[in-house]
Amino acid sequence: MKKKKSISSINIVLVALLIIVVGAGFYFTLATPTPKKAEIPKPRELSLFVLGTDCTSCVNLTKPIVEFLSKQKNLNVTQQQFLTIEESKDLAAKYGIDKLPAIVLTGNTTNLTIQNFKPSDDALVFSDAPAPYYNISAGKLVGEVKITILDDPTCTNCFNVSELVFQLRKAGIVITSSKTVPTKSDEGKKLIAKYKLEHVPTLLLSADALEYSVISDIWAQIGSVENDGTLALRTISPPYVNTTSGKVEGLVELTTLVDGTCTPCVNASAYRDIFENGFRIAFKSNTLVDVSSTKGKTLLKKYNIDLIPTILMSKDAALYPAMQDVWPQVGTIEKDGTFVFRSVPKLENVLKKSVSYKNITSGELLNSSTKSANDASAESVDITRPEEENSTN
Repeated sequence: MKKKKSISSINIVLVALLIIVVGAGFYFTLATPTPKKAEIPKPRELSLFVLGTDCTSCVNLTKPIVEFLSKQKNLNVTQQQFLTIEESKDLAAKYGIDKLPAIVLTGNTTNLTIQNFKPSDDALVFSDAPAPYYNISAGKLVGEVKITILDDPTCTNCFNVSELVFQLRKAGIVITSSKTVPTKSDEGKKLIAKYKLEHVPTLLLSADALEYSVISDIWAQIGSVENDGTLALRTISPPYVNTTSGKVEGLVELTTLVDGTCTPCVNASAYRDIFENGFRIAFKSNTLVDVSSTKGKTLLKKYNIDLIPTILMSKDAALYPAMQDVWPQVGTIEKDGTFVFRSVPKLENVLKKSVSYKNITSGELLNSSTKSANDASAESVDITRPEEENSTN
């Protein structure tokens, strides 16, 4: 069985934020004083210097900036120089540049404004290149990221963190190496102990990952920065393995409570679809229980349930962050940790249609739109009354 590639809410947030500007084409917006209609301004004569062009691993600024300037009718680039890192050091020192590649425009720059260019002495300077870039003072390339995936191959239901690595690459983060370390190997055990990792699978990223704002802006919410600079991902999507107990956590037992005699009632399978696909909850089992059975009657009484069909989920559902926000609006968490869904009429909001359900205490058939008994217009849904409790994985 392959590991699930689904991404729960907290990881969806991470992936959604992994959008980085890797091209410079829309970095630059030109603004110059508007001339009077009678005036025909002469094109501004500029000299263009692109610094650090031999950094092959750096973001390429040369093509977009040259194309941008060539399209400006009021600019005339009379000179272009493309300098290596070594050749760039004098200009870099003059204009206070520490990141390469960088761009320097000299000449008639008075009152000329280009977004992300800053005036510096007699020039306009772009010196804030996104990672990866060459740091002059450190004398090295910055922004190449190394990733270690700590994985337990025996947990076939665990969240697939390789999907996050794929999304990081897709977002423009430069990953120079990615290796997978089994958690039960000697190296895996040492890493778990060194960084006090509570759940696996997870990711360890090298310090250069913080050079990307999409990582640095959210890392405090989902991970830690260790003393050696390593970034440890700590907010993991269930299911995962608890490194202390060795047990898989986050596999939820689902109990679906139905009345097989209520043919107009909403199909109870909608519940599983909602929480499995919408909340990315991983279900260990799905037990169908009829209210007429001994177990059904026990559950109705134990949890004081009135409206069916409904569901009960085991306490592992609490490990899914989205549930903390949503569940108080639709259900209760009992003393034993069981999640009981109670707002059956609210299924209408998710399914985008009215739903029929039953008050098991009064025997009244209700409809989410009309709230009337025995609504003749209720949609008929076939639910076969089980002869006995039917458990399926």
